[in-house]
Amino acid sequence: MSLLSRSARSALAVRRAAAVPTQAARFESTDASSSSAAKPAADKKSDKKVPAKQPAKKREVSFEDRELERKLNLKERVRKQSELERTTLRPDQQKSYNAPYAVYPKRNPWDINKLPEFKWDEPSSAGFLRIQQIEEMRSLMSKAELDRPALQAQAEAHPFKLPKGQIRVQRTIDLSDPESPLQQKAVVIAPVSALPLEGADALRRFKVLAGPRWTPGWPGRMELEQAAEGVGAEGYVKISEETYATMRMNRKSASDMLERLVAAANDANSPLPKDVQADPRYMLMRAKKRNGGARDRGLTIEALKRTPTAWAASRASRSSGSRPRCRRRRWLSRRSRPRSSRHF
Repeated sequence: MSLLSRSARSALAVRRAAAVPTQAARFESTDASSSSAAKPAADKKSDKKVPAKQPAKKREVSFEDRELERKLNLKERVRKQSELERTTLRPDQQKSYNAPYAVYPKRNPWDINKLPEFKWDEPSSAGFLRIQQIEEMRSLMSKAELDRPALQAQAEAHPFKLPKGQIRVQRTIDLSDPESPLQQKAVVIAPVSALPLEGADALRRFKVLAGPRWTPGWPGRMELEQAAEGVGAEGYVKISEETYATMRMNRKSASDMLERLVAAANDANSPLPKDVQADPRYMLMRAKKRNGGARDRGLTIEALKRTPTAWAASRASRSSGSRPRCRRRRWLSRRSRPRSSRHF
């Protein structure tokens, strides 16, 4: 962009024209004297009046024009520098000239006070997100309107019926870390009442075989809250697997383990005694740890009172004879005293 005014350009043209010799000076007549031939061409055109040189008026350049000129110069310098580096440096040594500070080389390139002024010619980030949501909803509504006749015909031909089998819910947690062992972990949770168990004996054997995998309530903080009726009336079984390299293999292994438990529980020739009940003490310990080590004296489980009759008979026979005083009982009674009165 040239900053010269019109008057300055006209004065420059006059100056160039005065420096060129005239046609009369180039072609002199043959009858001219030698003295007149030696004179310069400027003397022969002395009869012509040359306009006096007028001083060019200086045009006041605005601040916007100077800023535009400076930006163009900076862009040209940046372009040349990038071309030079592209031809002389390796790709890993080249700089990125697409950043906003390439045009404005400042000491702090990310200073918000040095950014160009926003012209309000485009939406903000929140505005773009809102426009994207509107476009997605509009596309869904248009698809629904276009496919409405086909959907109505499909619904009339094949009405929806509730499935008779069990509904499996699958949840996946992605940790975005392929090397983590928890990324491939698989957990199977199933209500015991929905399993194909044959009779009350099979149900009891399944709870005994499951061990700590069986809980009266939903696994977690509600594992001790057993439902009175419904799907969770007999509790839940939770099997986790993380041995294999992929989640699909771990899920298949946990499913196979559940099938083997059901098959062992349905075995009528099982070597398990018929009076053995599930031992839920592990749930009491988990509740104690979850509660910060404090005891919940109001929490009782009826399964703790049911023990095999053979064990009770052997214990009664042992307790009938005389036995020495239990030192452990004395130590436990000493631990039950207040902390200030203990003497160790």
